[in-house]
Amino acid sequence: MLLKVCRWRFMLRSMTVLIVVIILFGTIYLTHLSERQIEMHEPSSDDDYKIKEFHHGNLVIINIINKTRDKEVINRLNIQLDNDVWIPDDGYNITGWPQDTDVAGNNITGWPRDIVPNIVHYVLFGQRKISYVHMLSIFSVVRIQKPEVIFIHCDCHKMDDDDENWHRILNFVNATNRYVIHINEVMIPTEIYGKKIGPYPNFHGGDITRFRTLRKFGGIYLDNDVFVCQSLNGFRKFEFTLGWEVGEFLGNQVMIGNRNARFLKFTLDSYREYYPDEWYYNAGELPTIAILNKYPQLIHRVKRKFGYDASVTCPYFYKEYHSDWQSEFYAFHMIARGNEISWKGSHVSGKKIIL
Repeated sequence: MLLKVCRWRFMLRSMTVLIVVIILFGTIYLTHLSERQIEMHEPSSDDDYKIKEFHHGNLVIINIINKTRDKEVINRLNIQLDNDVWIPDDGYNITGWPQDTDVAGNNITGWPRDIVPNIVHYVLFGQRKISYVHMLSIFSVVRIQKPEVIFIHCDCHKMDDDDENWHRILNFVNATNRYVIHINEVMIPTEIYGKKIGPYPNFHGGDITRFRTLRKFGGIYLDNDVFVCQSLNGFRKFEFTLGWEVGEFLGNQVMIGNRNARFLKFTLDSYREYYPDEWYYNAGELPTIAILNKYPQLIHRVKRKFGYDASVTCPYFYKEYHSDWQSEFYAFHMIARGNEISWKGSHVSGKKIIL
C-alpha cells in the first residue's frame, strides 16, 4: 500500500513539473512571438518595413528598409549645408591641371574647365590576383579614358608573380609608353567611428576606402567590373558625378569627383550611423535619403548611362544584340565576381564570362 502511495505521489509531482515546464516555455514562446510581431508590424504601412534578400555570387545579402528607423537616423545626423557656394580644390601639380579655382560653376552646367583630375582608382581587398573581368575593365580605361595614372588600392604591395592577367595588363600599359599603373598598398578598414566593420569586411571596407580615396586624391572611381564605353572626361567639369535613377538609391560603381566635393564629406560623416549587418545601407541607401534627397544640387546626376541596373544592363550586355551599345552607355557594370555573372536574372544567372 505504501509503495502505491509513493508511486502516486511521484507521478503527481512529475505531472506538476511537466505542466510548469510547459507553461514556462509556452510563456517564453508567446512573448517572443509577440515581440517579433510588434517588431515586424510596428511601422504604419508595409512600405515602412521590408526585409529584402538577394544574392551576390555565393553571398546571401540581407537589405532592411525601415523608414521609421531611417527618420531617426536622419534626425541624429542632422546634415546641414551652410551655404550653396563651393570653390573647387587646388590642383595637384599634374600637367594641365588648372589653378584658377575661384571660377564659379554648378553641378548642372558645370565649371568652365575641368576640376577633377584624370586619375582612375580601383579598390581591391582580399586578393592578389587580377580577375579576367578586372583586366577587361583596365583595358577599357586605357584605350578609352586614357588617364594620367591608374591606381589599384590594395591590401598588398604587389600582385602574385604567377598572375597571368596582371602581366598582360603591364605589357599592355607599357606598350603605350604613356600611361602609368600603380599599386598603392592600403590597410583595409576594420572599424569606423568606433564600430567594427562586418559581416562583409571586404565589401564594407571597400566602400569606405573608395570614399576616402576620392576624398584624398579626387578623380574617377570604378568598380573592378566596370567596362568603360565612352570617355568620362565630360563629367570632369562637375563637383561630383554619380548614377542615380528616379525612385532608386544611388549607385557608387562609377563616381567622378573633386576631392573637396561636399557629397564626399557628408557621406563619410554619415558613417557615424554605421549598420554593419546591412549590405548597402551606408554605401548607397543612407547617402541617398540623408544627403541627396535633401541637397540634390551637390551632384551631377546621371540616369541609366552608367549602366549599373543589372536587370537592364545584363540582358543588354550579355544576351541581346545592339550595334550602338557603346554610344548608349558611358559605362557598363558587368555584375561579375571573378569570371561569373552574379546577377540572378533569367537566362543570365551563373553564365561564365568568356570574351
